[in-house]
Amino acid sequence: MSEVEHFMPILMEKEEEGMLSPILAHGGVRFMWIKHNNLYLVATSKKNACVSLVFSFLYKVVQV
Repeated sequence: MSEVEHFMPILMEKEEEGMLSPILAHGGVRFMWIKHNNLYLVATSKKNACVSLVFSFLYKVVQV
């Protein structure tokens, strides 16, 4: 199973628990995500990424 395939099950689990956040973790991978028109845009990182820069990028993608 690739890392991105872990995203939706983790998202659903956190949503059911009422602990949903825009940054999710699984092992050593961080998922940073936004939802736009029922489409999830997800960025992943195994290193210490600048989260504000990642979210700026995701929102710029939505504007295009």
